[in-house]
Amino acid sequence: MRKGILSKAKDLIVLSLVFLPLFVFAQEKASSDVTVELILDASGSMEEMISGKTKMQIAKAVLSKYAKNVNEKYNLGLRVYGNTKKRDCKDSHLIVPIAKNNRNQIISEIKDVTALSMTPIGYSLQKAAEDLKSLKDEGTMGIVLVTDGQESCNLDPCKVAKDIIKSGLQLKVNVIGFDIKDKQATDQLTCIAKATGGTYVTSDNADSLYKMLEKSVETVAKYDWNLRVEAPSSHESYTFDAIDEKTGKTVLERQYVDRGYLLSDGVYTIKINTKPEYVEQHVKLSQTKQTIVRVKGRGAITGKAPNSHETFYMTVKNEAGEVVIKEGSLVYSSGYLVPVGKYMVEIGERDKTPIWTKKDVVVEENKLTTVQTAGFGSLAGKEPNSHETFYMTVKNEAREVVIKEGSLVYSSGYLVPVGKYMVEIGERDKTPIWTKKDVVVEENKLTTVQTAGFGSLTGKAPNSHETFYMTVKNEAREVVIKEGSLVYSSGYLVPVGKYTVELTTRSGPIVKTKKDVVVEENELTTVSFEP
Repeated sequence: MRKGILSKAKDLIVLSLVFLPLFVFAQEKASSDVTVELILDASGSMEEMISGKTKMQIAKAVLSKYAKNVNEKYNLGLRVYGNTKKRDCKDSHLIVPIAKNNRNQIISEIKDVTALSMTPIGYSLQKAAEDLKSLKDEGTMGIVLVTDGQESCNLDPCKVAKDIIKSGLQLKVNVIGFDIKDKQATDQLTCIAKATGGTYVTSDNADSLYKMLEKSVETVAKYDWNLRVEAPSSHESYTFDAIDEKTGKTVLERQYVDRGYLLSDGVYTIKINTKPEYVEQHVKLSQTKQTIVRVKGRGAITGKAPNSHETFYMTVKNEAGEVVIKEGSLVYSSGYLVPVGKYMVEIGERDKTPIWTKKDVVVEENKLTTVQTAGFGSLAGKEPNSHETFYMTVKNEAREVVIKEGSLVYSSGYLVPVGKYMVEIGERDKTPIWTKKDVVVEENKLTTVQTAGFGSLTGKAPNSHETFYMTVKNEAREVVIKEGSLVYSSGYLVPVGKYTVELTTRSGPIVKTKKDVVVEENELTTVSFEP
């Protein structure tokens, strides 16, 4: 059916190299990338007593002690609300700006804080988010709120917390409920924490408050994940194993890439199931750092299939002649991942001799190489409107048959080398009814051939138990349709012109006759024999 294509095919392949941001170096975020804003409640209720001291005195002492011991690499800031004005729902101030070397300033400033009035938690969260916004790309960040009660102003702090996350600012709000006895307050504070992926803990004395403060800050400092494995962009899905180099134990097995995982501190070997397998050893992980392992030394390769109804595949061989991709689909524009190097690419139908071959195809790191065939176009025929099934035979200029009785249902056509062709359309194993010469097929274009000078003719039988047939004669009285069935509403294909249509029973006498029935090009003419 496809004779002569190989002899005519041009060995012409176009390579396009598109830069892809597939690979970047592994990144780590250390403790210097940790930013925490402390928010301290100094509302009037903080003057209540616990074991002979006010809650305000306990909280100030705990914060001063913690400031001396907190990780010196952390960026820390202190905001206080409710301590300067009565009945002011905007009484919230960053009294110590976010910095590393500010611990003595925190200790100094907190001495003068006195409990006074309102509890504007929602407003304070909004302002803290503004404080942190400029640092959003510099590591992990969060808010630690110490409060003894719920919101006393008009804002809903839980909604404020949700809005912060919706704005794109990824931070946790860890809440410490200090001497909380009210369920409504507990529910509200829990909601704040949950909305941001933070924690809600409680305390009712100095020792536990210190421990909860320390825990809440460290929870901000610790990431939800410390290992992420990323494979280059391709249509394939990859998994990886993580092996603890100290114990030899596989701690993660067949886990999907492009997701975060939290592992214990240690040194690991990462194995990714690319072909060939990619292995990276001595990957040091810490729960206070994020490490991304990316595949190196790989590029992607794909092929661009010609526009036709046939399905083509791509086989890729390395310089040693080894098949690295066998009959890979060409529908994947992101390609297949292969090591950098030179390859031979063969494109053709499945289990058939390749139609195109290209040697020395270079795959570079961080790039997608697309192999695109050239020198071919597509050829299709438009099926006439009739009940008969027609086929298309195509011959090249040497009169070699390149497509034998190809179906006309494929609107995307058949692939042929550019050039001129003769197209014959007819029923299977019969003389063609129509021939067109010098049909030009251009590169990367679809040429559609449609029969000309034909229309369709059908008849509508009278309402009767008898079976009627239609005999059609042209103006020369030649029979062009003999006892054709009337069940085909799409009719019979005939050349345009005038016809005599006779209604008969099979091999019986003529029942009715219609003369001068006109058939127009690409139109269906229906002859009605109803009374």
